[in-house]
Formats: sequence, structure tokens, C-alpha cells
Amino acid sequence: MHNSTTIFKQLILNIILPVVIAIALLGALNYYHTQSILIEGNETKNELISHEIKNILKFQDYSFDIIENDLNIEIEAYSKILTEFVFKDTKEIETADLVSIREEIGMDATLQDIYIINTKGIVVNTTYKRDLGLNFFSFGEEHKKHLLDILKKGKFVSERFTLETSTKKLKKYTYQPTLDSKYIVEIGVYSGKATRIIESFKEHLNNISEVQKDIISVEMFIGADNPISFNMDAETSDKDREYLLKTFKEKTNQSYETEDENGIPFSYQFIYMERKSTSLYKGAVIRIITDLTRERAVLRNDLIQLLVIFFFTILVVIFLIYNKTKVITKPLKKLVDNVNRITDGNLNERADVEGNNEIAKLSKQFNVMVENLEDSYNNLEQKVIQRTSEIQRQKDEIEEQKKHITDSIDYAERIQYSFLATKEMLDENLGEYFVFFRPKDVVSGDFYWADKLANGTFAIVNADSTGHGVPGAIMSILNISSIEEAVKEGATAPYDIFNKARKFIIERLKKDGSENGGKDGMDASIVCLNADKSKMTYTAAQNPIWIIRAGEIIQIKGEKMPVGKHSNDHIPFVGGEFELKKGDQVYTLTDGYQDQFGGPKGKKFMIKRMRDYVLSISHLSMEEQYQKIDEVFMDWKGGMEQVDDVCVIGIKI
Repeated sequence: MHNSTTIFKQLILNIILPVVIAIALLGALNYYHTQSILIEGNETKNELISHEIKNILKFQDYSFDIIENDLNIEIEAYSKILTEFVFKDTKEIETADLVSIREEIGMDATLQDIYIINTKGIVVNTTYKRDLGLNFFSFGEEHKKHLLDILKKGKFVSERFTLETSTKKLKKYTYQPTLDSKYIVEIGVYSGKATRIIESFKEHLNNISEVQKDIISVEMFIGADNPISFNMDAETSDKDREYLLKTFKEKTNQSYETEDENGIPFSYQFIYMERKSTSLYKGAVIRIITDLTRERAVLRNDLIQLLVIFFFTILVVIFLIYNKTKVITKPLKKLVDNVNRITDGNLNERADVEGNNEIAKLSKQFNVMVENLEDSYNNLEQKVIQRTSEIQRQKDEIEEQKKHITDSIDYAERIQYSFLATKEMLDENLGEYFVFFRPKDVVSGDFYWADKLANGTFAIVNADSTGHGVPGAIMSILNISSIEEAVKEGATAPYDIFNKARKFIIERLKKDGSENGGKDGMDASIVCLNADKSKMTYTAAQNPIWIIRAGEIIQIKGEKMPVGKHSNDHIPFVGGEFELKKGDQVYTLTDGYQDQFGGPKGKKFMIKRMRDYVLSISHLSMEEQYQKIDEVFMDWKGGMEQVDDVCVIGIKI
């Protein structure tokens, strides 16, 4: 016997389960709230950093404006001298000694360089030899469009300070086309003041990671087509470049998280900043790399605390509930024990009545019920003995009646089989053939009849009488009698046999008392074979006739009326004639096979499936065909009930 009752278990579950769910939900909410705070904290911190960088860049731009105003006048003067005087004729511009020219016109060799760019964007001559042969169009479509626009407009353009491609030092560039628009004269100028400003900005960016312990690095990237780091020489991975290009293209912030080979988690955030102070670099992207180790540790500790509190609370609740519920369940357990003993047949047992509560009242009422039950049981036992004797007598009578009915049906089966064509007759007149006959019940509405007619032909009928079981069997005997009477009157043609048989069936059924008689009869086919089986005459009422010749099936459809009372029974049967060849196979059938439910989906077998299957096995002997048709029928039916009588006849010529 179990130590605790079902009620005790239910009390425990009904009280603890809501507590467990409530604590779990509160813990989950607390965990996700902590996670949200950490994520929002990181986002806020990064937004503050980007806002600070934007303000510094604004101040930087204002400083550059002051420096550039002083440089623009000086550089524009040099640019005009070069384009309007020195290179008025550009025949030798690609081979000119630019170093000597720079010295002659008074340019500072330490800070100022001259570049000659052709219409393909290539530096074909320069005082800065490292950039000789550099293709400016390769910097991106935006840069290419900018240079082509300068060539087209033919005006002096002063660009803002930007990074030099080879050295990544801050440099100011101006552009002015030659008079024949075949070249662009570019002047690049270093500025000590601008360099100090930008170095201060880079230092500030690099110092952010030192102030913020979780931040590994803060970098600014410029150049939407080919982003380069403004303040560091760190290499970017393929994934970083993918996110950089996406941030430049969509002008929206992007982020992703990853782990290094040591399993340390990092967050990569890409913050877009619009830049309107330069015509080359319209925007910039700030990349902030954050170590998530501390954040993950906070979440892990929070989860551990949650689990400890959760399990401790559950243990305390279980302990308290266990002790409190025992007070309720102990008397209930005693009552259950008494009930179990009484259930085992000990009606003299009584429940203990303790205290003055609902359970005590229940025990009292239970004892009263047991006393009444004991009295009823004693009275009932005597009645059961009497009733058992009566039931046994009735059972014996039913068994006797059942045996009488079964004997009658078995006798009816013998009578019905005496009307069917005998095996000896079929063997003598058909040669190779089969008859697949499966009544739904002991007796059948389907039947097959055969006889040798007065003209020497051998006739075989395959018919489906109205109904099945005993009513169908009675109808089949009427139908067979009508066929035999038609034959006795001298009918030899199949259509004549059916026309006369229909007349006899209708006349006999009128005796039921109705004006027209019952609309019963049979769907049938009759095949008559001459002596050498070279010709077949036939008539089909509803049921088809199939002929298989050389692997193809010829279908003779039945006439649309039964042999019996029908709306068209005034129309005579016609039938037909068919020349047979050796090897032809003739099949007649009722609708029982095709209407059988079964298969994997419990559907009908259907006439098309049956026709295709008979064709597929037509190369076998008649005996093998019989076995195959039997196997398929049983497999298809499976455990389902047979729905109708079945009769299939096959004859090989």
C-alpha cells in the first residue's frame, strides 16, 4: 500500500505547481530584465561615445576651416601658375621635371607636392614618387565621378583635408584641369597644425578604450566604396568589411556578436555618421568593439542566484505543505483502507469515526451505506441464483434456435448450389477456365448457370440478383428458373433467352399484390459458344464482358437495363456476335469485386483497377489467374467486411 494517498499528492501538486510556475516566471522576467538593462547600457554607452565623437569632429571641422582659409589662397595661386602658364601646352607634361618646377615657382618642397592625373585617373607625373602610376579611379565610383566632374566643369576645386592613400597622413588636395582638359593638376599640401589636430583626435579615440574597461577599441572608417581606418592600422576581417559596407550603403547602425579562439565573447557595433564637410567622403562609420565577458558573467551569476532561490523556495514550500496536509490526509487514508477491505468482500468492516469534522461525518454515512449494502447483498445473492437458472434456460433455447437457423441456411446453400452449373459440365464444355465465386453470406444473390442449348451452343450465365443473403438467394432461384423456362421454350439466342426470362420474372413478381410487381430481377451477362468455340454470341444486361486478345482488352458494355421490371422493359435485348481466335480469353463478372472497400485508404477497388489487373495477369494459366484474383481480393479487403456477393468467370479459348 502506498505511503501517501492520491488526495495528498493532488494537494501537493495543486499548491506547489502554481508556486513553481510563479517563481519561474518571476525569475525569467528578472533575468531578461537584467539582460535588457545590460544591452540598453551598452547601446547608451556607445551612443554617448558616438555623440562625443561627432562633437569633436564638428570642432575639428571648424579648426580645419580656419587653417584651410589661409591655405586656399596660396594653393589656388600656385594652381593657376601651373595650369595657365607652366602647362599652357601639355605636350611634355608627363615628362616635365616637377621637382624643379616646384622650386622655381616657390612651393615648399617639404610640405607641398604636385600630381599630374590623366583622363583615366592615373598619376602620370608627380613630385611624390610613391604615388606615381596610382589609379585614382580605383578609390571608388564616388571618387571617379568627382574627378570627371572637375574635368567637365574646368574650374579650380579645393578639397578638404583627407587621408593620403599611401601614408594615411592628413593632406589637403586641390584640383584644376589644364586648359585643354586633358589632365588634372593636383596639389597636395601637408599642414602641421592640421596634423596636430587630427593626432589629438586619434589619441582621444584610442584613449576611450582605456577609460571604458569593456571597450577594446574605437575606430573611425571613411570611404564608402573602400573603407579605411582613420585612427588605427588594425586589419578588418571579411565579416567586418561586410558590415562596414552595409552600414555605409544603408546609412543605419549595424551590430553582431562573436567569440574569439579562446571563447571570449565580443560585440561589434557599427554606427553611421553623416559627413557633409567633404565632397569625397560623405560619411563615416564608428566601429566599437566591446568585451562581453563582464556582461555574460553578470547574467550567469544572476541565473545561478535565481536557481538557488528557486530550489530553496521549493524545498521550503514542500516541507511546510507536507506537514500541513498530513493532518488532512491521515484520516482520509484510514477511510480509504477501510473502503479497500470492504471492496474485497469484507462487508462486516466499518470505517473508524474520529473527531467532529467533515471526514467524521463522511465515515458515519459510509458505515450506514455499508450496512444497507450488506442487507441488499444478502437479498440479491438469492435472486441471482434464481435469475442465473432462468438465464441458462433461455440461453439453451437460443442455442437450439441458432442451430435450427444455421441448419436451415446450410440446407438452403445446398439447394442453391444444386441450381448452379456443375464442375463436370463446365470441365466438359469449357476446357481451361475458372469460376471465382465468393458469396457475402452463406447463400448468395450472385449465381452462375450453364447448359447446352438446342442449337448445339454452350451457354453460360453470370448474374447478380437483387439483394444478397437469403433474399438474394431466393431471387437467384427465381431468376435461374426463368432462364431455364426460356430455354425449355426453345430460346437459343442470348437476347431471346433474356427477353423471355424477363417476361417470366415480371409475371411471377406481379403476384406480390401490386399493380406492376416488384422491381426485382438481375444484372447479368450470357455467353454462347459454338462447338469449335470460333464464334461467341452474347447479351449483357448492365454487367460488362471483357475479351483479351494479344495483350489488349476489348470491352463489351452491358445494355442499360436489367433482366426484370424496369422503365425500359418494353425494349428488347439485342446482344451481338464476336469471332474468336485461339488464345482469346473471355471474362464475365458481377459488380461485387469492384465495389469491395479496402486498401490503405478504405476505398472501393473500382472497375478500372480490376480491368487493368486482369489484363496484367492474362499471360498466366486460368488456375494461376484464379489464385491471383483470390489473393488480391483478400489483401484488398483486409479486415473490412465483404460488402456484396462476388462472381468472376474466365474462359480461355
